[in-house]
Amino acid sequence: MRMLRMMALGVLAAVPAFGQEIPPISFEQLTIATTSVGMATATVNPSGKPAAQYCSGLLETADVRARIDGTDPTSTVGQSIPTGAIVTLRGADAIRQFRAIRTGGTSGTLPLTCYGSQADSGPALEIQLTVTGVSTTGTGAEVHATSPQLATPEIQDTSADHQYVFAVSELAADRTVTLPLLTGNDTFTFASFAQTLANKTLTTPEINDTSADHQYVFAVSELAADRTVTLPLLAAGDTFTFNDFAATLTNKTLTSPVVTTPQINDTSSDHQYVFAASELAADRIVTLPLLAAGDTLVFDAFAATLTNKTLGAGTVVSVSPTGDGVLQWAEVSLTNVNIKALRATPITLVAAPAAGKVLEFVSAVLLLDYGTNVLSETADNLAVRYTNTTGAIASETIEMTGFIDQAADMVTTARAKADVIVTAAGSIAQALVLHNTGDGEFADNAAANTLMRVKVSYRVWTSAF
Repeated sequence: MRMLRMMALGVLAAVPAFGQEIPPISFEQLTIATTSVGMATATVNPSGKPAAQYCSGLLETADVRARIDGTDPTSTVGQSIPTGAIVTLRGADAIRQFRAIRTGGTSGTLPLTCYGSQADSGPALEIQLTVTGVSTTGTGAEVHATSPQLATPEIQDTSADHQYVFAVSELAADRTVTLPLLTGNDTFTFASFAQTLANKTLTTPEINDTSADHQYVFAVSELAADRTVTLPLLAAGDTFTFNDFAATLTNKTLTSPVVTTPQINDTSSDHQYVFAASELAADRIVTLPLLAAGDTLVFDAFAATLTNKTLGAGTVVSVSPTGDGVLQWAEVSLTNVNIKALRATPITLVAAPAAGKVLEFVSAVLLLDYGTNVLSETADNLAVRYTNTTGAIASETIEMTGFIDQAADMVTTARAKADVIVTAAGSIAQALVLHNTGDGEFADNAAANTLMRVKVSYRVWTSAF
């Protein structure tokens, strides 16, 4: 017969309450771990002594489960014995068949003192729950008059076949858990159990990411008064927009926005038009005209044909009209790297015209922007030619001695070759390039800060080929 007897004891007894003193016959301190364990044969049947009929001890360290029917208990099946309980075994069969196993991650310790006879009666396995220094009052269910200290208490579920087992963490000091003054029945809230919370104020809430290894932590600013954040009536799933996170906005109307370096995707969304601003001395209003139809912005350097424009008073710096035989000009800037690689990599002065068009080189002005030390050359000169390093030369030789190797800002000019005889294939739809025709690249200028600009004038002709 098994029975769970719950008692509040003022003291713990380690020996049976016999009328006369009966000496123990054996002792064993069981370590109850993850494998079911019982008492050793030497404890149950000590040599030269009668078989043990009564054993008793106080469970220490951790909760365990036990059985005395010859079947091994498991961590979830068997008589539950909490830490601090007095375990009493009566009868040789119960003592011999006693088996125990721990229920959690810590092993239990059960020191058992055994006797060769017993004078009292009781269940074969008796568990006495001990509570030191308390008194009880009332009838029926146990009532504690003062605050008891419970080791791993359990509460039965509605059908009494499972228990709510209360586990604790290791504290650095006593902690008081205060229950609120409820105005009606209510339910505890748990960390993982799905529940709908009402009347709660969240301080620095956190939301797990998809893998639950990082959190979105919500931080707030100090308000002067309550503020209501209203979520829109969404017609479908959507995403919050954040201050720094790159996002594409749709269906938005901006009212007097202040935008820093805005960007607009191109047609394939793989590049952007990035808008940069200059430093203003005061606010400036840019007014868009009242367009009667779709139109295109005009840019400073991008070639465009203007229509319906009237030039007001002011200074016209340059006008470069287009058309067959019209004199046009272009300007190209060369870096130090470009200058030192002109023999291997000519620089395009005028881009290749459309099919059937041929470029006529007219003249050029070369401006050397001197840095901190000079460039050098041996037998190196420049020329304007078609296409690449092997194209027909369209200019006279541009002498570099006295120009490229000077420690000052310098200017020189280039003029067209008297007779440029070239095949149609070598000139039609071909670019004009600046090439180093010498025996080596320009060198020196260790600071790499001497630059060059080339202003070239040219005409475009229709070949009819």
